[in-house]
Amino acid sequence: MHEVRIGHQDVGQPWLAELLARIAGSTGFKKRTRFWAYTIFSFAHKEQADELERHVRDRRELRARIEARARPCPVRLRYEEAARAQHAVIWGLSTGIIREVVRTYRRERGDCSTHGHPNWVASDVILAAAPSIAATGHARWWTRCWLG
Repeated sequence: MHEVRIGHQDVGQPWLAELLARIAGSTGFKKRTRFWAYTIFSFAHKEQADELERHVRDRRELRARIEARARPCPVRLRYEEAARAQHAVIWGLSTGIIREVVRTYRRERGDCSTHGHPNWVASDVILAAAPSIAATGHARWWTRCWLG
């Protein structure tokens, strides 16, 4: 007998019943007691067991690829954040507003020991210069890019 172990998440699936019927054909298969993590299917021929194992592995790999696509790539997210930060600094340098933002931040930082309030006041300088940034809600984030 040639055995294939199938995980508990796949045992109740309709595709497995169809696949077992197609692969086993007239010779059939045996289903052994279900353990806590898997069920064992036994076949008379090694080719049948190999085919079932290959199909199950392919489905598992496909499921893993689909799940991986659903999650954002952490490297891509870091690159996008770095690009936005670079854009914020370039915009601040090209408009000349970065000097006033840094001055305001340093002045407020000297008066207050926390980062929250000085960042907030410095971002108000950006909002005064470019009200369109307020519509996107990124002014506070841009200040954090400049001031760390």
